[in-house]
Amino acid sequence: MSIPHTKNTLGLILRNEIYRDGDCIVTFFTQQEGKYRAMAHGAARIRSRRLGHLDMGTISCIEFRESSAADFMPSITACKNHLSYQKIKLDLSKNSLMLTLLAAVEKALPLSMPVPGLWSLMKIIFGWLEEKDSINRQELMYVPLIFEIKLHTLLGNFPPFSEIQKKPFLTIVRQPLSPLELGNLTTEVIRLRQAIPL
Repeated sequence: MSIPHTKNTLGLILRNEIYRDGDCIVTFFTQQEGKYRAMAHGAARIRSRRLGHLDMGTISCIEFRESSAADFMPSITACKNHLSYQKIKLDLSKNSLMLTLLAAVEKALPLSMPVPGLWSLMKIIFGWLEEKDSINRQELMYVPLIFEIKLHTLLGNFPPFSEIQKKPFLTIVRQPLSPLELGNLTTEVIRLRQAIPL
């Protein structure tokens, strides 16, 4: 009988859901191996200290054991908060934007598929959100759309044009959305805007 292999990784928590008996199913994204779903046994119990380390939007050091014949999914054996983005989570608008981006990744990514560039893109956007004092309506509206286009580009898919067509669009985003890669994303959106008849 083979012993399940244990892995240690940094993971961005995309989703957590209480399963049963105080267990929690955690979906997280890793830089090297993509998206995983794993069981955190007892994490949702009242006295457990682990759930705070598995909060959505947190980057945690995760130790997990790959699934065996007895387990239907990998099991998280240890976790520790690495980067929590507290400034985002304490701001309602920023936190809402963060959850929207996490949901987009969780929905679009298949399990165990590495996506080069996505980890650094997420860190750039979350770092930008942390530094800003507040976000305006324009940024709240366009950052998810720009991110979704970039996400589908990284996945090698065509951007979801039908969704883009449903939303009002400015030809030029008046304010730069970040000092780094978001500026390039804005240029990409403008290019796509010119290519799509609205």
